[in-house]
Amino acid sequence: MGVVVVLVIVLFIALFGGLTVRDLARMRGWPATSATVVDNVYDPHRGENGGGMYQSIVEFRTADGRVVRSSDRSWSGRPSYRTGAEVTVRYDLSNPERVVVGRKNTLICGAITLVLIVFLALAATR
Repeated sequence: MGVVVVLVIVLFIALFGGLTVRDLARMRGWPATSATVVDNVYDPHRGENGGGMYQSIVEFRTADGRVVRSSDRSWSGRPSYRTGAEVTVRYDLSNPERVVVGRKNTLICGAITLVLIVFLALAATR
């Protein structure tokens, strides 16, 4: 396997692995609560090839009773959750606008990281 291909795979492992570790670290220390998806914001300039991206906006109540509206700032090619859906969020006690919505993105990033590691290990043994 070429050096450039290996470097690209390692770069993607670092990227997706880093996102996974970041979200897991946040989720470990942040309290979980139920939230409602109140909107899916569309940005026509975020996507490639003329297509836009969506970001889900959630609303939840903190342990001290404050109502917070936020998003985990992740974007996808279609809405991750439908408006009105109930999701679990974890939020930073000192800054409740910092949230991790669901576990979908964390699981996807973790799975991609594992697949890339396995692919790299198999390629290295050949």
